[in-house]
Amino acid sequence: MHLEFLFHNLILHGLEDLFWCVLVHAKKWERLVRETSLTK
Repeated sequence: MHLEFLFHNLILHGLEDLFWCVLVHAKKWERLVRETSLTK
């Protein structure tokens, strides 16, 4: 039970970290694309 809880927690935090990582990169790419289209 305890091990299962830890495993579940690990997956949950891993997904959360992945989500934030994707979110940050999406914002960076969005800005990059906007700047690139403005310079053209």
